Amino acid sequence: MPPRPRQIKNSLPSTARLTVELDPDLIGRVMDNLISNALKYTNAGGLIHVGVWSNNGQMQVQVRDNGEGIPDAYKQQIFNKYFQALAQDGRAKRQGTGLGLSFCYLVIQAHKGQIWVEDAPGGGSDFKFKIPQKQL
Repeated sequence: MPPRPRQIKNSLPSTARLTVELDPDLIGRVMDNLISNALKYTNAGGLIHVGVWSNNGQMQVQVRDNGEGIPDAYKQQIFNKYFQALAQDGRAKRQGTGLGLSFCYLVIQAHKGQIWVEDAPGGGSDFKFKIPQKQL
């Protein structure tokens, strides 16, 4: 029997209009990176939630998973170039360059925003970023 796929759910505003000046290619790559990481670190049958909403004049985006989570000691470091979380044997947990989250950080900063990670309720990671909304 093939492994159960992961589920991706979303929460997108249906009536509220979000107007944000952004580079769609760069923000698209940020979203691709965050969702790709969630898929890597969430077991088959797991759940990934993507949400977008307006909060105090900012567009806020969330990519939350119920995977293995990120130890508190790594939460500030994961946005540094080449940083990779280590397994107990001292090796990197996953193959990669350690540039994905650093790229995300730089893109969000260039958009005058912020990006961070928190523990997801019940386990996993909750990546969020916010970008100022355009005032009409």
